[in-house]
Amino acid sequence: MNPFIRKMVNYKLNQLKSKEELIKLAQGYQIFLTTEQARKILSLMKKETIDIGDEDQINRLLKQIGKEVDKATEDKFRKLFNSLT
Repeated sequence: MNPFIRKMVNYKLNQLKSKEELIKLAQGYQIFLTTEQARKILSLMKKETIDIGDEDQINRLLKQIGKEVDKATEDKFRKLFNSLT
């Protein structure tokens, strides 16, 4: 991935402040979240600084999404992250 694009994506992900922002961002990628799903995902994302270039971190985050939200949402985000990298 282009380092500039990577930096921009990381910045956007790490600056998300509300579940509404996450819902709106996800909708732009045809991922539709409930308020509760967005709350759980945002909580997981806030545990550490996200770097989409760090495969181990992204895989760990996606597995947590699968456990705490649901497998279908994990799969959608995995597909999205794979398309970005």
